Amino acid sequence: MFQYIIKRLLWLIPIMLGVSILIFSIMYFTTGDPARIMLGSMATEEQLEQAREEMGLNKSYIAQYADFLTDLLRLDLGTSYVSKQDVFHEVVTRAPYTLRVAVLALAISILIGIPLGIVAATHQYTWRDNASMLLSMLFVSMPNFWVAMLLVLLFSLSLGWLPAVGVSSWKCYIMPCIAVSLSGAAAFARQTRSSMLEVIRQDYITTARAKGVKENLVIWKHGMKNALIPIITVIGTRVGNMLGGALIAETVFSIPGMGVYMLTAINNRDYPVIRGTAMIICIWFSICMLLVDIIYAGVDPRIRSQFAKKKKRG
Repeated sequence: MFQYIIKRLLWLIPIMLGVSILIFSIMYFTTGDPARIMLGSMATEEQLEQAREEMGLNKSYIAQYADFLTDLLRLDLGTSYVSKQDVFHEVVTRAPYTLRVAVLALAISILIGIPLGIVAATHQYTWRDNASMLLSMLFVSMPNFWVAMLLVLLFSLSLGWLPAVGVSSWKCYIMPCIAVSLSGAAAFARQTRSSMLEVIRQDYITTARAKGVKENLVIWKHGMKNALIPIITVIGTRVGNMLGGALIAETVFSIPGMGVYMLTAINNRDYPVIRGTAMIICIWFSICMLLVDIIYAGVDPRIRSQFAKKKKRG
């Protein structure tokens, strides 16, 4: 198991290298002059050339990427063209807000989606199943930003129950987390229903019921444990969606996280900020997928036995 974790960690190196090339190339070939945006339309050509020289924009593609990669290896994400602040420090300062929204939204999605899927599976073709799948279809069809604006109109402007912007209290996180979590809850409910339907038809479930085991114990101990693998897969893949949804929610609710920071940087062609935040998000997602693989081994003993067999053969 330890060797598998080390192997997966080593695989992150070429993955991050490929991601860095992709992100850098997109920003390099994107139209727009950061020097012109930073200095304004009244700047002279001499001032623009001096700014481009200071920012390293006059160098070739290879030279600029080499500088970017070298700084990245030293955990130096560069300096913002606009604010002149260190990007790494800004990301570290803002990341907790983004992660807080993403993690809370993921938790809400799991708490809503998995029980909803279990209810649908254990009451197949009944009104509970139909209602659960109807809610799932409704949740997955609504964009995060649209849900966020509806929540603001209802709970902030109409009822006045919750603050619409800022992070002054825990109430400020309720609407962003709900807006981000609904689509994830729908995905978890649909996958849980599918997995549970496959598991509860197995012979060992029938045997457990024949022995007089209580239905709740059959579902949660015998059924749910064996249905977890595909559910964990969906949870792992939804981490990226939750993070992306958190970035959108930050813009709507004016949360000072990475979303607002990146959006402002995109509008200003602030390349160091865009590249730095994108790399941090990719690293976060890669680590989450690694954790999902490790959880697989903890949930399914067959995977642990495969690791043991490979280790003996080696």
